[in-house]
Amino acid sequence: MKKVTLLFSLILMVNLSFAQVEDVKFTGDKSIEDESDEIFKVVDEMPFFPGCESETDKFEKKKCADTKMLIFIYKNVKYPDIAKKKEIEGKVIVRFYVERDGTLSNIEIARDIGGGCGEAALDVVKMMPSWNPGLQKGNPVRVEYLVPVKFKL
Repeated sequence: MKKVTLLFSLILMVNLSFAQVEDVKFTGDKSIEDESDEIFKVVDEMPFFPGCESETDKFEKKKCADTKMLIFIYKNVKYPDIAKKKEIEGKVIVRFYVERDGTLSNIEIARDIGGGCGEAALDVVKMMPSWNPGLQKGNPVRVEYLVPVKFKL
């Protein structure tokens, strides 16, 4: 079981490194206040899972937050029995918005593998605490975020 959990963690950590590299959105010279409902995909400072606020180096902060998120996910995710029986493996992608106050909203399955895995990934993301919000030009903004959750027997 420890080997499976370690494998989950390593696979998810690699996946998290690439989870935010699609569909870059540039805002030009628009004022952040003028676009209060705008949802960004990339910002000056991306939102991050709580627990690493004291880190000053951006790389170390991201690494720390990703690790804490992995621990949270794999401590709380339940591999569905039906997926085990059918030997379903793969990656579920959960999409959500990190709001200006750090709360998560619009949580949905972006990619599912079946067998209840999508719902299991969705449930664990819904359990997450509020994040540290993304910042654009020093102001908190709404940011779309993708989290891959790997299921492997």
